[in-house]
Amino acid sequence: MNKKIARQLRKEANYHPGQPRQYHIVNKSRKQTSPGVFKQGTIELVDSDPRALYKELKKEYKGG
Repeated sequence: MNKKIARQLRKEANYHPGQPRQYHIVNKSRKQTSPGVFKQGTIELVDSDPRALYKELKKEYKGG
C-alpha cells in the first residue's frame, strides 16, 4: 500500500495517528503477574474507535 492509498483510507476512517486510542476490558479476570502486581484482564480497541475502522479498511484493501 502506498502513501496515497493510506492517506485516503485514514481520511475515510476519520483517523489520525496522533489521536488517543480507546480501549475496553474484555476478560475481567485478575491475575497476579508478580508479588503485589495484578493484571486486570485483556483489553481491545472499542469498535467505534477510528483506528478499528482504519484497520478494517486496510484488511479489505489488502484482501481484494
